[in-house]
Amino acid sequence: MSFTYYLVRSEHKTILVDTGVGTRSGRQSRLDKALLDIQVAPEDIDLVVLTHLHFDHVGWNTVDAGDGTPRVFFPRAQFLVQQTEWDYWMRPKFLTHPEFKYLTQCVLPLQETGQLQFVEPDAALTADLTLRPLAGHTPGQVGIEIASAGQKASIIADVSHHPMQFDHPEWSLDNPPTGQPMTPRPRVWWMWMSPRPLRHGHASSMRPQTMDAS
Repeated sequence: MSFTYYLVRSEHKTILVDTGVGTRSGRQSRLDKALLDIQVAPEDIDLVVLTHLHFDHVGWNTVDAGDGTPRVFFPRAQFLVQQTEWDYWMRPKFLTHPEFKYLTQCVLPLQETGQLQFVEPDAALTADLTLRPLAGHTPGQVGIEIASAGQKASIIADVSHHPMQFDHPEWSLDNPPTGQPMTPRPRVWWMWMSPRPLRHGHASSMRPQTMDAS
C-alpha cells in the first residue's frame, strides 16, 4: 500500500495535504526528496492540511532534531486540523499508549510551536479549495474539494484505500470508532464524482501528487 500526499497551489499559497509516514516508522518515506525533486523547500509550505491524525498521514510533520527531540519539518506552515479529530486523539488512553507514540512525536509539537490551527469541517481555504467532512474512518476526517477554471477534483483521504472500492464500495478496511457515524462511500461517489478525478490517501505513487488550482 502506498502513502500519498498532495501539493496544491492556490492564491499564491503552497498547500500540502497530509505528510505520509515520516522517518520513524521503518517504512519507505521520501517526502523530503520528493519535494526537493519538484524544487519545493520545507519553508515554502504555507499550509499543511491533515485530513486525519493516523500515523501514515502525519509522519513528516516533524523530524528528529538530532538530540532526540522533534523539530517541525515545515517551519513556516500552519497545520490545519478539525477540532473533533484533535479532541478524539488527544485523550489520555491514546497519548499514553505505546502504539500511538507518534501523537507525541508528530502531532503535539504543532501545538507547542503555535503552528496548530483548528478549522471547521467545511471551511473554505481559498476561493478554489474547500474542506468537506468525511467522518467515519476517524471521527473528524476531512477531504478537500477543488474547483478552478471550470474543472473539479476531490481529495477523499481514507474514505477509499484502493481503486477497487469505487466499484465495490461495500469492501472496507475500516473499523469505525465506536459510536461514530460513517460517511457512506456511495454517498461520497454520488456527491463528488460528477464527473471529477477522486484522489485517495493511498494512491499507487511515492511522489507527491501536484495540482495547481490558481
